Amino acid sequence: MGDIEIVDVLLPFRWLGKNCIRLQGGFSGVAGSFAAISYSRKGLLHLGEILSLNAEYGVRLHRAQFGFDKSSLFGRPIEISFTVYGQRFDYNLGRDSSIFAFQPNIPEFSKFYPEDLLNYVSYVNGQGFTASGRYRLGDHARFGIEYSYDVSDIRPQTSATSQFYTSINFSGAFGANELNGVQTSKVIPSFTYNSVDSPAHPTHGAAISVWTEIAGVSGDVNTVEPTVDVKYFHPGFRKADVIAFHLHGRLITGYGGSPTPPFDRFYIGGENDVRGFDSWTVSPTAYLPGYATVQVFNSDGTPRTQKGVDVTMSIPAYLPVSVGGDTSVVTNLEYRIPVRGPFTLALFTDAGVNRVTFQDQIQLSPASIDILNSEFPQAGLSGHVAVQPGSEKVRVSSGAELQVRVPKVNAPLRFYFAYNPSAYRSVLNPPIAATASYFPNLATYENALSSLGANTPVRERLCMLRFSIGRTF
Repeated sequence: MGDIEIVDVLLPFRWLGKNCIRLQGGFSGVAGSFAAISYSRKGLLHLGEILSLNAEYGVRLHRAQFGFDKSSLFGRPIEISFTVYGQRFDYNLGRDSSIFAFQPNIPEFSKFYPEDLLNYVSYVNGQGFTASGRYRLGDHARFGIEYSYDVSDIRPQTSATSQFYTSINFSGAFGANELNGVQTSKVIPSFTYNSVDSPAHPTHGAAISVWTEIAGVSGDVNTVEPTVDVKYFHPGFRKADVIAFHLHGRLITGYGGSPTPPFDRFYIGGENDVRGFDSWTVSPTAYLPGYATVQVFNSDGTPRTQKGVDVTMSIPAYLPVSVGGDTSVVTNLEYRIPVRGPFTLALFTDAGVNRVTFQDQIQLSPASIDILNSEFPQAGLSGHVAVQPGSEKVRVSSGAELQVRVPKVNAPLRFYFAYNPSAYRSVLNPPIAATASYFPNLATYENALSSLGANTPVRERLCMLRFSIGRTF
């Protein structure tokens, strides 16, 4: 239920009686830029159903899915659906996921030590399914209930990600380089109200969606995630103009002694929420107690080698990690002005905040701290994870967007320029866990500080010029 920010373009490709083949593409808040193909068949089982096969290839998400949908059950206004899917989700904090991004990496993270960037791969190898039912309450309202279950393997790709994902011990997997067989079982009750006059070109009306994802019926994850999404459209100062407003708020927390899994935490920024920032880059930064492997240098600054191999040493360290938030609120305000023909000019202001409200959800488990302190007794590490000041500030973007309607495409092409008056600009300085006396010489100490992210500048962009597909809301 939760990924309502997905926007795509549907292109009718070919109809053969009750068969339909569609090409899809665009930008999704989860997948990033993506392309997909789907096949659907009406009434194959003569039950008034729609059977579908979908294959999606995105920057972050690869997914294959089989679905069953029925719009009426026993002659009542009850809609049911069922899906079975497999997917691969690949997230790299330093990689751009937007359409026509001419640089593959995000400049903001170019100075970061690669092992400090959040980077992981999640696999659901055919062990995922959803089942849902919706009851129509008149013309505008729906009440729904959904159950989802999947088994995933999480594979951290960097040292900081591995330590963060395994040390908070949400599933008893501390010490593993992979989190295999993570079972997530969710029940999702929902309510929606929609009086918007047109999904493609709205001019008036409101749409309200409220749902809560409750994980913990079985499996390894125990979380509660309430979400509210509100859209409102009203005629502007001229009859053809439209004032559009959007609010999306969500919160997640673990319960029963289990923290929120790090891969379920929130990241914002991008075409679908705060347009002036790169996709999923707005996140609290925290300093994670852990360890790092650094190179040993000679006193004259040359690398120390033994039989042609660089000499390294393990040291206690606080690693800067983009930990994600547990509380996220995004608002969008647009004034849409039809210009001529298929062109519309939209003046916008986006604002979003992503923060850590439940500090206990990102603390290290006692077992992980005991292991670290037994290996580095002089460091005196604690389970407290300190959040970088300023990294939770409100982000604001303002600018103008040119939207172009294309025939037979149900979402506009758009070009936008955004200025970010609240871009975060600071310097990361992790606490020092190993003093100079811990190292064989000053050259090794100074190089270790550099590799551990000391004095690393953070420079979010002041402006953004982008092309995308589909409206922000």
